[in-house]
Amino acid sequence: WQQIPSEFRQHIRINGGRTVEVDYSGLHIILLYAREGFNYWGEVNTDDPYGVDLPELDAADARYLAKNLLLMAINSKDETSTFNALRSEMNIGGRITNKLTNELLKEVLDQLTSKHPIIADKLCSGAGIDLQYIDSQMTEKLMMRFTERGIPLLSVHDSYIVPHQYALMLRDEMDMAFDGVTKLSEGVEGFFELSA
Repeated sequence: WQQIPSEFRQHIRINGGRTVEVDYSGLHIILLYAREGFNYWGEVNTDDPYGVDLPELDAADARYLAKNLLLMAINSKDETSTFNALRSEMNIGGRITNKLTNELLKEVLDQLTSKHPIIADKLCSGAGIDLQYIDSQMTEKLMMRFTERGIPLLSVHDSYIVPHQYALMLRDEMDMAFDGVTKLSEGVEGFFELSA
C-alpha cells in the first residue's frame, strides 16, 4: 500500500470495508515552525504553505513544484543539491521536467524563503533528518494507540489509512500525537486533509 500511486489508495479495503486516508498537511514545514514555538495554522499563516506565483506554470504545476522543492530544500544541505534532487524526482514523476532551469528553481526557492522567514535558515540545511525522526515518533504513537484498540492502521509517509468509521478518531489521535511530540497545545486546526 505504501508504493501504489496515491490515486489508487482510495480503493484500499480492510476486511472488505471502505477506508479513509487522513493526511498531515505540510507536515515537515509545520514541524519546523513547531520547533520554533509556532503553530503554523494557528499563529503564522492560514494559506497554502506551498503557494507561489509563477506565470510560467499553471497554478497546479506551480504548487506541485513548490511543494517538492521545499521538501527537497529541507532535506538537502545546499542549493545545488536541492535543485539536483528536485530534477531527479521530477524526472521520475514525469511532470514539468523541461522547465526546471536554475533560474526558475531559484525564483521558487526565493518565494518560499520569503513566505517562510521563520524557518528560512532551515532550508538547504539538512534539517530534514531530524524531522523524519519526529515524524516517526508521531507514527509510533498512532500505531500503538490503534493496535491497543485492535483497529488496523496503515501508514503512508505522513498520512494514515483506517476503516472509514474511525476517521474522526484518527484525526483526534493525530492531533494528540502532534501535540505530544511538539509540545504545542493549541491544536492543529486546518492541518488535516481527508480523502475517502
